[in-house]
Amino acid sequence: MNRFLLSLFIIFHFIQKPFAQNGCPEGFESGKNLIQNSDFENGIKDFYTEYKKSYSKDWFQGSIFATDKPFEVHNNYRLCLDSNFKNLGKMLIVDGAEDRSKIAWQQKIKIEPNTEYYFSLFFATLLKNNPAQLDISINNIRLSKPFNYNYQHCRGSIFFCFWNSGSANEADIKIKAYTTELLGNDFVLDNIQFFTCKKKAEPVVTKPVVVVKDSIPLLISVKDKNQKPINARINIQAEKDTLTTHLQTDSTGKTLFLLQKKNLIVNIHSPNFFVLKDTILASSSGYKDSILTKNYQLNPIDSGATFTLKNLTFERYSFALNETSKTDLETVIELMNENPSIHIDIQGHTDNQGDAMINYELSVERVKSVKKYLIEKGIEASRLKETGFGGTRPLVGYGSDEERKQNRRVEFVVSKIK
Repeated sequence: MNRFLLSLFIIFHFIQKPFAQNGCPEGFESGKNLIQNSDFENGIKDFYTEYKKSYSKDWFQGSIFATDKPFEVHNNYRLCLDSNFKNLGKMLIVDGAEDRSKIAWQQKIKIEPNTEYYFSLFFATLLKNNPAQLDISINNIRLSKPFNYNYQHCRGSIFFCFWNSGSANEADIKIKAYTTELLGNDFVLDNIQFFTCKKKAEPVVTKPVVVVKDSIPLLISVKDKNQKPINARINIQAEKDTLTTHLQTDSTGKTLFLLQKKNLIVNIHSPNFFVLKDTILASSSGYKDSILTKNYQLNPIDSGATFTLKNLTFERYSFALNETSKTDLETVIELMNENPSIHIDIQGHTDNQGDAMINYELSVERVKSVKKYLIEKGIEASRLKETGFGGTRPLVGYGSDEERKQNRRVEFVVSKIK
């Protein structure tokens, strides 16, 4: 076993656990918090905002106020506690804006390239039926949601994730209020943290590490079409398991996972590349081997690039989206959220059975259904174009039922990259 694999085994207990700690994992050293005025003890200073800064107890939509007595501002905040869950210290209370593009909080921080960072914040919302939601991004890439928020009136949770800087030397962190409804966009921010997580010096390994019975290490390698390693985020979920394991490839494009006898769903994400999804079946995992290697190649998002979704299908003469199709469309939603510069042309195709004009109209209705669903999920309409082709552009021949089924499809074409 080479040095790379041994070092990965040493930190194996970390990547297998769900991220539950507030700080760097065991085996890593935390750097200094790079956020200025992270706990708002200095009031509304040291950060940029497009919200109205309130220095009194007047309260209105689209405003922020730093206080250690939130109950004096509005009765809605009467039970709010700071990030230590005590009535100590200031916090930033926010009345969300009607425009979700407005920045509530922003800082730009000088960082080191190719470095792992830990980002977290204390977040609390007020209403149970319409809880506030945040849109958090670093360098204009929207962060995923690594925690489920359990509502307690103004008793918050810690949002956190690990972020790799790649080639960047600056982290532009933005927080926006995604919820715009008047009753539901109030929330609290406190204790924003952003610091490095650097691996401690490795101990000398004198013997192989024993892995769990009936399991083998899965080595995942991610590269581009030129075989250059890619810094990728990998989400792995076992069949019938609600827990998702979040991994990050290293500078060689590799990471390690302990594979047990469960089917796995693997999602691989990297900016400017298409999301790759794979299923690893336990029955074909080769548990007699000492290690299983999976090599993945990501395709770049270039203008004109085309992709389809396996489970985005329609019944004949129908344009209704079923639940399976909606689940598959999450891939497109993730792609567009992680790459806000791209525009997509949704192209509909039918088979050649029946009247050609009816087929054309059906293809138009199908892409309209897809576009409507994406807009409902937060994708801007200006980034989506729909085109129907009817049965004029078959993917394969029209000889068999299976060929006609393949021709009934929706294609997504990258039409523009700003």
